Amino acid sequence: ERASVPPLFVKVARTGGVVREVALNGDNTVKAAIEAADIGSDSKDRIRVNGRPADADTKIKDGDIITVAGKIQGGR
Repeated sequence: ERASVPPLFVKVARTGGVVREVALNGDNTVKAAIEAADIGSDSKDRIRVNGRPADADTKIKDGDIITVAGKIQGGR
């Protein structure tokens, strides 16, 4: 029998949009947090965890802050 794991609380923010705190039980990846926050993300987004570049498979821990920024639209 597995010991129960306490939930992980992280904040997920979309630049210029919402900030949501989510609790994760089990899967502790950026992808799981973004899905739990229901803010939507695509492969062009730039993801950071605590200000450091990250990707969907990056492991997260309690108290982390995940920011999702849309791709910057260039000029011409």
